[in-house]
Amino acid sequence: MFCFIGVIHGDDLIYLSGFPLIGHENFRFDENDKKMSKMILHLWSNFIRNGLPSLVPHRDFFIDRYTVNRPVYARFLSGIHHPQIMMEINLKPKKMYFWNEQIPTMKKRHIYKYHSRNCSDRYIVNNPNSWALIATCIGLSVLTISFSVGYFRTRNRMNRLNRQNGLPITNRMV
Repeated sequence: MFCFIGVIHGDDLIYLSGFPLIGHENFRFDENDKKMSKMILHLWSNFIRNGLPSLVPHRDFFIDRYTVNRPVYARFLSGIHHPQIMMEINLKPKKMYFWNEQIPTMKKRHIYKYHSRNCSDRYIVNNPNSWALIATCIGLSVLTISFSVGYFRTRNRMNRLNRQNGLPITNRMV
């Protein structure tokens, strides 16, 4: 069985929205959740103001800028009595190798290829079959929209007739 410790991607959005502070009918929040929400909101508001996420003036804590030489990240933890935030370096290096090493290399190759090409041949479509394909795609899109509109108009007319005739829901065709 797969065992995962942590949170799912996007779980921090509930705290960023401020729902733990104002309440929400679908969730129960405790004091820890309220403190975590305040901390995340403070980090984001300082990032918007200064370009650097920090908890100053409440605590002397800030998140360094991420660089390839120093790949820092923030880890949020829900402590027993209060939430915690800590800076760590090198999140899952084997999994991040693709983003930190491969993507920059591919980007450099792409920029080199892009600048080494002749600019006059980039946007010209010389193959007559390309225009036929574009025209076919446009035609099929128009046809799809037309059929959809016709279907929904027919469905609405059938529903209106069924209501006028007083047919029970179990006997209706549509």
